[in-house]
Amino acid sequence: MNNFTLRAACSILLLTSMLCLGGQQSDAYTPEDPVVKNMVGKAIQYLNSAQTAPNELVLVGYTLMKENHNAQNPVVQKALAEAQKYAAKAAREHTSKSNYEAAISALLFCEVDVDKYRSELNTIVEYFNRVQPSHGGYTYPAEKKGDTSQTQYVILALWTLDIHDFSIDYSRLQLSMNWQLRVQDPTGGFPYQGELPAGGQLIKQHEVTESMGYAGGSILLIGGDVLGMWGDTKTQEDPSLIDLPKAIKEVKIDPNAKKKNNLSRIPNARLVDSCRRMEGWQRANNNKNRMSGQFYYYSCYTEERYQSFSDIAQGQPIADNTPWYNRIVDELRQKQSADGSWLRTNGIGAPANTCFAVLALIRSTKKALNQAYGSDTQGGYGFGKDVSNSTLTADGKATQPSAAQSMDNMLKLLEASGADKLDGQALAENMKLSRDPKKRANEIDQMERILRGSESHQARRVAARVLGTADSFDVVPTLIYALSDPDPEVPRFARDSLRFISRKFEGFDMPDVLDEASRLNGELAWQDWYKTVRPDYEFTD
Repeated sequence: MNNFTLRAACSILLLTSMLCLGGQQSDAYTPEDPVVKNMVGKAIQYLNSAQTAPNELVLVGYTLMKENHNAQNPVVQKALAEAQKYAAKAAREHTSKSNYEAAISALLFCEVDVDKYRSELNTIVEYFNRVQPSHGGYTYPAEKKGDTSQTQYVILALWTLDIHDFSIDYSRLQLSMNWQLRVQDPTGGFPYQGELPAGGQLIKQHEVTESMGYAGGSILLIGGDVLGMWGDTKTQEDPSLIDLPKAIKEVKIDPNAKKKNNLSRIPNARLVDSCRRMEGWQRANNNKNRMSGQFYYYSCYTEERYQSFSDIAQGQPIADNTPWYNRIVDELRQKQSADGSWLRTNGIGAPANTCFAVLALIRSTKKALNQAYGSDTQGGYGFGKDVSNSTLTADGKATQPSAAQSMDNMLKLLEASGADKLDGQALAENMKLSRDPKKRANEIDQMERILRGSESHQARRVAARVLGTADSFDVVPTLIYALSDPDPEVPRFARDSLRFISRKFEGFDMPDVLDEASRLNGELAWQDWYKTVRPDYEFTD
């Protein structure tokens, strides 16, 4: 199946699932809708004050970080301490909950500070390699059958670790994907624990449920994304950085590209067909009593994950305001308690259920994907507003008369002689980098050129802000270079972009107004940090 046919099949697949699974038309929501913001706000208040059991604390900390990004939150700090205990335990033993514990801990560490917790994260990678059964499906220590639920969280953690350039064994990842394909029920659903067939034919499975269907589909789509089956998420070539300042040298973006390319991968069509049949099972078994199920909240978060990666597999922007999301919002509105929580179900406490609900409502998977692809966490890929025919008005603002979504014209505006008259903040807020790897690389290259050499302070300000949305370590040297810019605003925007890329949100105590001493100290501190990420990188005077 060629790429065009694959994308067409995926488009039909998703459209059909939206129409059939969406149910009755409801209000149109996005995560920024006041109704959703109010629900999430009440839930966050609850999570900050709830009496949380240790086995749910890391999940609570991760949820708070995804929404508020405050690593100093006392609950997040307690969660980090608990995650460190889990990582230490993973180095020694494999217990009934340690796959979940290790996976959620990895997500929390990566969300807070990858470099600070690099040792723990390496331990977790080694743990996943050590405990994986020969068939590929992660499970309990004494259990022979693989477990779809546990496997999906391990695969999500491995995807996150791969984004941060940890050494992942891609053959093991594909082993998990093959296991998931083999345990699919002939009707299309996926089981909680899979019975491996003796031959090549699928066999009847037990405990085939809605949540496990989305979990199994997520394993296939997430694994496919790690392996680059839906298009490259990291360019595999050195960036074309011409006329660099002497402090900067070229670096590779994806150190694992060769290992991925040399892997004999599962055919794309097989993954697409499996997901198509799973969605067919969901349509045929649409459970009107799903809200009363034990794993309802877990299922909401799992569906959000599947639908987000489904958009990625199609090569399209991650959709907002979709029927499935509207349905989940309406359902969760009915079930939220006065204190902001969603109540305990059998075996799952109110804090954990509240986390699952919040993570679905805020589109946490979409946020993670947008960070990985370099878009901002709210607007998806491409432009939030049209700039293709933008022109400068008398007061220096850019007008946007049509809806063609082209970055070319925006870059022309920044490089034009009148760029100082632009409303730099408005341009930066609307600007988002392309998802296409080649276009994206060119756009980043142009932004770096503008930041290094444009005579317009407004153009340099926009470039310093937009390069932060690239969320790539490769633009860090250029941003460090920009800390010495003579304009008072450019260094501040460069500092903020460095903080976002590094997830060091306090950023080495650099004030908004930089004097020479704080600027120099900041440069040196950021250089020292970058060398912990890229030890072979060399800065020159």
